[in-house]
Amino acid sequence: MLRGVGVSAALMAAVGPALALECPERGGAHVNAAEWRVGVRDGQLSVAAGEERTSLLPETPLGIAGRVTTGRCACGSEDPRVHFAETTNKSPSSRS
Repeated sequence: MLRGVGVSAALMAAVGPALALECPERGGAHVNAAEWRVGVRDGQLSVAAGEERTSLLPETPLGIAGRVTTGRCACGSEDPRVHFAETTNKSPSSRS
């Protein structure tokens, strides 16, 4: 919404217990891979505890539509990036 009116805002979102932060490259919101494993099952994001977490969290579906990108980002980070599915809010009067 902010970008639509010319405000350059970065995305910060909760992905279950993990935090996803968008870098200036705007290539998705990074999730700390040492702490969390993010994935997708049936188009829905999931999260699990990463190798360095002392508490265990098995793969947990989040009910959030999206996808995950892996590999080096243009910013240099190797952390996975989440991309949330776009949603369209239509008022009842605009539906045909």
